[in-house]
Amino acid sequence: MKNIIALVLTAGLLLSCSFNSNDGEPQQDKETITQEQPQETQKPEIQTPATVLGVKNNRLVDIYGKPVVVRGYEMTMILWFETPGSIAENIEMTLDTMTDNMIATGANAVRFLFPAGLRDGLTLEKIDHYIGKMATNHVIVYLSIFGERRSELDADGNSVEYDYYDSPAFFGNPDIKKILDKYSQWLVLDASQECDFDDRERWERVSKEKIKEFRSYGYTCPLTVMSNTYGRDLPALLSDRAQRIVDSDPLKAIIFGWQAYWGDYTDRDTGDTSNWYEYYYQMSLEEGIRQASLAPYPIQIGLDYLADAESYVDYRSAMKVAEETGMGWLWWNWYPVWGGNNLSNDGSLESLTDFGREVIYTDENSVQNTAIKAN
Repeated sequence: MKNIIALVLTAGLLLSCSFNSNDGEPQQDKETITQEQPQETQKPEIQTPATVLGVKNNRLVDIYGKPVVVRGYEMTMILWFETPGSIAENIEMTLDTMTDNMIATGANAVRFLFPAGLRDGLTLEKIDHYIGKMATNHVIVYLSIFGERRSELDADGNSVEYDYYDSPAFFGNPDIKKILDKYSQWLVLDASQECDFDDRERWERVSKEKIKEFRSYGYTCPLTVMSNTYGRDLPALLSDRAQRIVDSDPLKAIIFGWQAYWGDYTDRDTGDTSNWYEYYYQMSLEEGIRQASLAPYPIQIGLDYLADAESYVDYRSAMKVAEETGMGWLWWNWYPVWGGNNLSNDGSLESLTDFGREVIYTDENSVQNTAIKAN
């Protein structure tokens, strides 16, 4: 009997130990059992591209926000002037072939200079064709128009000539704008072009007016503003005036243009070199490029071989420093127009000038060695 009672008590004790005294729920073993929770799958972040190129800090950026360092050429689209006496009268190669050649070098940008409006052989179809060709090949187009000489009376009644750019006839044309909007992710528009005066106060005022005009047409892509004195005045671009010009743009998408045609004037008879620009602006070409690279907004460089008054540009050093500092540049000009700066003698790749071969191919900082196209 005692054995039976002992067995009953032992069973009851074991049973009571298997329950929690507070809530009657079974207790877990001393070793905690961890159940793995399914992990949430991380979805890749999809970046929504912009519809136009942009400006970020002091760089041009593509529609994905990636910086683009411009390497390319300027191209005067004057073969449409098929009239006797035109500049391109003796150029037999077509614009189609020339633009194909430019694309073949790997350039990531060009500047086209169009007639100011639908005239001189320019049509909507041609605008669409040439810009569309570049866009298809991921080549950014800086778009300019030709100016024309006009005259007006100054305050003293004297006749003064000046360059007039009829931007309303081109950029203000709604049919042209439809085409430009179609290729907006590949376009930079030249709002304020080379001014033929040396007056920084006037330059600031005119630049602000042109920015306001272009934004009033509804363009949202970056706009370029060339510097004072035919684009040569770098100190103007490094001054407070330039920042005020940027601040006047509601989109803050301004790229300044500096025509770095700073040659060393050489007297062919005496061999004397005077370094005129270095003396006038108190900096060398290389120093200028380095200072421009530190500006809080983008400054685009224009390069050539022969500057003013038989003055030769040290383009090799300029290309080297531009590559070191991430500065973009465009070369004036692709084929023979003015000034002996043409990269090609006839627009072909088979007849390049000596410096053209360097600029396009052989120099370590050439277009082919440094150009990276935008997405």
